[in-house]
Amino acid sequence: MPTDGDHQSPASSFAHELRRQRRAAELTQRDLAERSGISARAISDLERGINRSPQRETARMISDALGLNQDERAHFLDLARRKPQAPAPLPPATQASETDPLIGRLKELALIEEALLLPGTRLVTLAGPGGVGKTRLATEIARRFATRHPVGVPFIRLDGLQDAALVIPSLAAAVKVPTSENASAMQARIAAWLSAGERIVILDNLEHLLAATPDLGNVLRLMTGGCFLATSREALRLATEQVILIRPLPRPDARAWQPPASTAKIDNPAMQLFVRRAHSQRADLPFDTISDAGRANLASVADLCQRLDGLPLAIELAAAQIPVYSPQLLSTMLSQAGLPLLSGGQRDQPPRLQTMAASIAWSYSSLDAAEQRAFRAFSVFAGGFGLAAAAAVLASGESGNGISIDYRHPHACADISVLALVRDLCRKHLLMPDDDAPAHVGPRFRMLEPLRLFALEQLQSAGEESLARLRHAQYFTELASVLDPLTIGAETEMRLEQQRIDLDNFRGAIDWALEAREGDLVVRTTGNIAQFWKLRGYLSEGRQRMSAALQVDDQSSTTDRWFLRFWAISFALEVGDHDDALALAEEILEIGQSAGDPFATGVGYAMLSRARSAFPDRGDEGVALAQRAVEILDPLGRAEWTGLAWVRLGVEHHRAGHLQAARDALLRALELRRAEPFAGLVASALISLGAVWFDLGEAQQALEAYREALDLALAEENHTAMVAATLGLADVTWRRGEGTPEQRMSSAMRLVAAAEEHRIRYGLGRDAIRRTIAEWIAPMQETWGDIAVAAELATGKNLEMAEIATSAAHLRISQAEPGPVLQPAGPTLMSGFGSLQ
Repeated sequence: MPTDGDHQSPASSFAHELRRQRRAAELTQRDLAERSGISARAISDLERGINRSPQRETARMISDALGLNQDERAHFLDLARRKPQAPAPLPPATQASETDPLIGRLKELALIEEALLLPGTRLVTLAGPGGVGKTRLATEIARRFATRHPVGVPFIRLDGLQDAALVIPSLAAAVKVPTSENASAMQARIAAWLSAGERIVILDNLEHLLAATPDLGNVLRLMTGGCFLATSREALRLATEQVILIRPLPRPDARAWQPPASTAKIDNPAMQLFVRRAHSQRADLPFDTISDAGRANLASVADLCQRLDGLPLAIELAAAQIPVYSPQLLSTMLSQAGLPLLSGGQRDQPPRLQTMAASIAWSYSSLDAAEQRAFRAFSVFAGGFGLAAAAAVLASGESGNGISIDYRHPHACADISVLALVRDLCRKHLLMPDDDAPAHVGPRFRMLEPLRLFALEQLQSAGEESLARLRHAQYFTELASVLDPLTIGAETEMRLEQQRIDLDNFRGAIDWALEAREGDLVVRTTGNIAQFWKLRGYLSEGRQRMSAALQVDDQSSTTDRWFLRFWAISFALEVGDHDDALALAEEILEIGQSAGDPFATGVGYAMLSRARSAFPDRGDEGVALAQRAVEILDPLGRAEWTGLAWVRLGVEHHRAGHLQAARDALLRALELRRAEPFAGLVASALISLGAVWFDLGEAQQALEAYREALDLALAEENHTAMVAATLGLADVTWRRGEGTPEQRMSSAMRLVAAAEEHRIRYGLGRDAIRRTIAEWIAPMQETWGDIAVAAELATGKNLEMAEIATSAAHLRISQAEPGPVLQPAGPTLMSGFGSLQ
């Protein structure tokens, strides 16, 4: 048993013993507070060393609550009685031990040097998450400034110190000024030493000793010169402090490194760091852009560095595995093994820097119980989160039922305790603001991926994962419903953008709900995200998720079941699966009729007309089905669905050759959709109307409809509508545009090629288009030859949709009557494309 005069090592401090005994008893700080009758904040302050001298009665109450035996109790109370003593002097470091050049930190070094040389600067703090390289930067500063000061730059490593009361004595010993029992005298001597020669002292790893900041503040007030450079995972929050945030290295764009892409050099610092460390382990490993092996390795390195969020320690620990694992295998294993893979750091580094888990645990252990719980819970988010989502996963109770989201302000949060927790975790750099998020979604936050993996392990160990994921899934199910642009209508582009931002969270919610057999959550989320998948071209993923949701919808409401099938039909038709579309349409009709649901029944008839229109030789059956849909839906007063029925009726009349009836029905649909407005639905109605105007000989009306449709499609990234509108413009340009036949051919061919390239790029089906295009261009090939036509098609493949929209504004209709050259026989492109709805 050590005596009162001995230096308290970390293992013999009261704070350490309290934390050890509490964890051995499997108690949280809150549990121990309730048992002992002491506040949870008091327990937290004792464990963190903020309160270094507990009252004897307090220590006795805690020991009783812990159920300590006689020997443990005596040792516990003895530690509580001890006064902290100064440690043995820590030697000042005047030279940096690292010889490797810093990678990607020139800007930070310049900022630090500028701050330290600025007259009047007394404290500069390098703040940032664990493993970001604060100590390495401080070491480089010590090396650079050592020659400017005869006594060098004392570098005081504080990571082994557990008692905040020992910071000032340690500092006094390092700068070789007399220590004394009089704290004020010791602080004055330190201030005088620093001021005498404008000296610099580095305090490394101060984050766990923040209780010493008042003492440091006293030293700062007494200083007339000199400066402290501190490293800490959070700011010290002293009046004279200048904080320099040290961020992870910039992440590479992993897609840019995928074969066959290559670049002349590796200009990303995160990748440069990995390659340097990997080469120190295996000098023969190729990392070049010339050989196939080198390019493959660099592609894997880019993926690793991106997934590790550019965190230098994580990158170095990943590179340390190179003697055993290739970069490709490392990339695969990171998904499977997670954080345990990031270990095996250099033995001459502190233990906290030898594994990623140890580095993060260093920060985690300093959190109070509420902060630890929040840190764990936030690990269920993928790709960031807003404040309302944070409040949802932290909700009390055994489930997240009752979540209510205001569609006007879907990300708002009024819970002050949640705001405080997020703020405190950001201050400690266990969370970071997501600066890339658009302003309209409100503040968003994210965890660096290594931190998230650690937090997830803690969540699982605490037995809290199932409830946290349930709350997460319930929240994002509700958010998907609130953001559904088909039923909300207004601000469609903004709501689609909000869905894009949280796409990984929606995916995660669906995946967990499938595994947990929460079928209703799967169905609701999938149905309400479907429009995003369709518009943005995620057709393969959308179909797969639709198929999975359709297998677990037996407990869902009638509305959710038919709504899911409505979108499943759209996906099936988009990729040319007409049989599946027809079967699903019949299911919608059966669901509606069985439940006596007029909405489902009306939509069933509308979608049945669409599905059957994909099959030839159906006569006027499509018109009759669409007419029935109008009769059912029109009296119900829901513009989005009534508009669908009128579009279907207009399209079917067009197919049947009833051009006037088609025009009238589509004008009615457009009127309904403009009133809300439903931007995406307006675009599809315009495209169908444009085809009717064209067949009626109203080329100017058709041109205007296609132009507006393309503008709307671009605004909401509706890829199917982009293709359709571009094909419509090609029809108008070739048959009714101004210019010579050769000029019209050139313009039309480029539009056709751009549309077909876009269709293929986004996996849109509609194979009939390929056949129609072949028939459509045959007269031009006969007139101008295959080579000339092929040249125009090749040029058009490189056109972007934004370029087409710009050029469409300059298209003009010829005032001449269409003759045999202007109006050749054959199908229009739009007849091959078919209907969007």
